[in-house]
Amino acid sequence: MLAKPAMAAIWVNQYTGEVMGKYDRPAVFKVASAAHRRLFGKSKAEGAFGAITGKLAIGITTIALLMIIISGLIVWRPSKGHVRNKFKISITKGTYKFLYDFHCVGGAVSALIITVCILTGLNWSFGWYRKLLYSTFGTEVAETTSHKTPAENFPAWDYAYSKLSSEYPDKEIRMYQNEADIVVGGCGNQQATDTYKINPANGEVSSVTTYEDKAESNHIKGWIYSLHVGSWLGWLTKIIYLVCVLIGAVLPITGYYLWIKRLILKKCHSA
Repeated sequence: MLAKPAMAAIWVNQYTGEVMGKYDRPAVFKVASAAHRRLFGKSKAEGAFGAITGKLAIGITTIALLMIIISGLIVWRPSKGHVRNKFKISITKGTYKFLYDFHCVGGAVSALIITVCILTGLNWSFGWYRKLLYSTFGTEVAETTSHKTPAENFPAWDYAYSKLSSEYPDKEIRMYQNEADIVVGGCGNQQATDTYKINPANGEVSSVTTYEDKAESNHIKGWIYSLHVGSWLGWLTKIIYLVCVLIGAVLPITGYYLWIKRLILKKCHSA
């Protein structure tokens, strides 16, 4: 991985120095990430501490979205004996009726997933919320370990990787200077890893810390990420999350349409 730009990497033959390949994140994902996380502010990797104002704006609007979802569910809640009707979308009674039904049903169906994304996403917007979230589970905020020192002794690194990959051929292995992480997350926490301490001089494994033996805060950190991005059941939950967030993206449009339409109708009736 390169220090700059963010998420960029090159593959180098550690014996000859030949560049074997390179990767740079597509521009569309860079823009989407900057908008989603920092409202187009720069990241630490790009030479900035972070767009504090952007993160604050994202956090405030996220809380506002949560309030809208809660109030929307209260307004939508079905009365006794009319539950089935609340989940019907009419396609034969005009545009207004269709969009009204879609807004109500779509909002109700996607509310749970969007709420999960909100409650986990606020973890990255506010320090006080992050502390509150972790303390709710009886632990402290997990230490950040995303910037581990890359491997430098390449023969030792190569030996350690070859040994681990032969033992775990189907697992993702992340190599660092003094340790290696083997991703063991199946269904559930996709960030779960066993950590192997490695002697940087010869590549021998000196100790192993399994995921179960790691601090509870490490478990919570992985679960927060997995729940936020919808990876906890693999592609199944990713597809469900995608559908729900697409519906969520349409809801403001339908909401404004219904509101403006009502204003027009109200004005016509009062004329």
